[in-house]
Amino acid sequence: MNKLRYILYVVAIILLNIVATTLFFRIDLTENRSYSLSDASKELVKNLEEPLTIKVFLSQNLPVPYNTLERDIRDILMEYKLKANKHFNYTIDLIDKENRGNISPETYNIYPVNIQNIEQDEVKVVSAYIGIAFIHGDLVDTIPAIQYNQNLELLLTNKIRTLTEKSTSLLGLEDNIKIKLYISPILYRLTDELAKYKDLVKELVSEMNSEYFNRLDYEFIEADENDITSTKDNYSVTTLNLEDENGEVTRAISSIIIKNGKESEVLDLINQDIFGRTVISNGDEIRDNIKSSVNKMIGSSTKIGYLVSNGTIPMNQNQMMSFTGQQEPTINNLSSIITQDYSMAAVDLSKGVINSDIKTLIIARPTTKFSNRELFLLDQFLLKGNSILLAMDQLTMDMEKSNPNYGIEAYKEVDHGLLDLLKNYGIEVHNNMVMDQKSFKQVQRDASGSIIESQIYFAPLIQKENMNRDLPIIDGVNELITFRMAQLSAVAPEKQGIETIFTTTNNGWLVDKESLSLNPSRIVPGSEKDKYSIALLKDGHFTSFFKDKPVPPKQTQEESEDQDVNEIVGIEGKESVIPQSNSGKLVVLSSSDMVTDSILSKNYNSNIVFTQNILDYLSGREDYIEMRSKGVLNRPMVETTILKRNFIKYFNIVGLPILVAVAGLISYLLWLQKKKRIYHLFMEDNNEK
Repeated sequence: MNKLRYILYVVAIILLNIVATTLFFRIDLTENRSYSLSDASKELVKNLEEPLTIKVFLSQNLPVPYNTLERDIRDILMEYKLKANKHFNYTIDLIDKENRGNISPETYNIYPVNIQNIEQDEVKVVSAYIGIAFIHGDLVDTIPAIQYNQNLELLLTNKIRTLTEKSTSLLGLEDNIKIKLYISPILYRLTDELAKYKDLVKELVSEMNSEYFNRLDYEFIEADENDITSTKDNYSVTTLNLEDENGEVTRAISSIIIKNGKESEVLDLINQDIFGRTVISNGDEIRDNIKSSVNKMIGSSTKIGYLVSNGTIPMNQNQMMSFTGQQEPTINNLSSIITQDYSMAAVDLSKGVINSDIKTLIIARPTTKFSNRELFLLDQFLLKGNSILLAMDQLTMDMEKSNPNYGIEAYKEVDHGLLDLLKNYGIEVHNNMVMDQKSFKQVQRDASGSIIESQIYFAPLIQKENMNRDLPIIDGVNELITFRMAQLSAVAPEKQGIETIFTTTNNGWLVDKESLSLNPSRIVPGSEKDKYSIALLKDGHFTSFFKDKPVPPKQTQEESEDQDVNEIVGIEGKESVIPQSNSGKLVVLSSSDMVTDSILSKNYNSNIVFTQNILDYLSGREDYIEMRSKGVLNRPMVETTILKRNFIKYFNIVGLPILVAVAGLISYLLWLQKKKRIYHLFMEDNNEK
């Protein structure tokens, strides 16, 4: 009977192991559910409409810290597989030292990379494959090398989304995207080029249809007065006022209208530049603009603009010293952050336009004054439901009155002309600098080698209790370092919809420009301390700064002889103002240092996460924020009082040994007592005998 029971137990264990190999189940007990897929990832693979195959190529016996990579990738791909439909597949190909595997990684442009391996106190470099290939229909994309400690879910989901968005969106369209070209016949008399555009645009759309699964329908319309009225009312196309020889004005249009359901984009073939000259778009421009508009409609391309005019920090610049001896700021790390998930485009307001395919605009440290026309462009960009990240300085050193070599500091306001625009939206930027008792501590050694700790009061440290944890852009952010921030406040009547992102502690104070010094040894903490907002977000209702005001005119300049443009004389375009909108997002950081390389460095990882969160939030990708927060493990130290620190210190030095000694003494006394009981017990037994 016992033998039979033993056999049954063995059979049950074997069957249980067989079942376990076919089922995948685990419980995620981590704080931020690091090993569970987010809803966005589940929905993405659940709704695949074409086969997607992920091929992972890994070398066998990877060294530390990559030795757990195979298990981690296998686990997360299994999670994807469980939530995906039938179109999702994956393989993991392990390659031995002789580079033998089922499929050559080089087929997918994946090549071995060098990895440091520390073995027996020796540092060696080994060559290994750690790449992934994604195959979706006829599209192939790769990740040549996975970085150590990379967020695998964010990495995989971002790549899958990039591949599937275009095809999924196009295949899911109820109707084809309509591309209609409207040209008024009267314009043919002004230039022969426009007469060719009927066939030119048709040919361009035909070529693009191979890329867009034949979901583009083209139609040409010779616009009459009814068409002009209809398109102006429904799509806000630019009408052209053409004056003939008799002085009579005739309305005309020359525009491409791209329509996808209720969403539409207007591309004007005839535009005026900032000098008032009329320019006709060429074939390449038309193709690029149609592609950008279609991609924007189907969500397959997200572009972030960076303002390169108005004295902002240049996009691509190596660190250098200015003529004042100060180091010029750079944004190379910001550019790298953007290009990881988005494309980055330069925006020059002096050209008089912000391209329609840009949804988010970054303005970093403007130093020259915005003209009314440029403010109008920014205002209408926001009112169209787009987003702006503004990192601005309100005070700067006055070099005419300062002499850093002799410790003479003087500061002045930056005349960028944005204060009235921001105040119209309900945000006031004050002419001061915020200091805080809770701030960055600089540790240095003096000439004798002693360690000196300096409090940098103008670099407040922002911890969780001073962040608005209800905002998604704070997810995964536990501590931020700020630098040279100004006070921000929300003002009526546009106060509604404004949220404070983070503040100083209650021990903050304000310094005006007359009293300001950035020499740590000269700063004395203020007597009046309070909490101050230094980063604000407005999401929702915006009233135009130009409501009930005339549209600022475009700039004019005499035509230069060496400028080669296609120009039509006698055409005048009309613009209108969007008075208000219930969409649009604006983030204001009161210091440009927050987006420069000095702050966005590996030393301050939370600042990088915060910036990534802002970009995702402004671009409508809040699901990325959730995924990113799973990979954030930063746990800053909690500052305690001196009394508490000393108690913990001396308790560990003296208290623990005493506790161990007391525990040993108690154990010894208990042993003696037990020994006596046993002795008396045996003595009683002997006496009875």
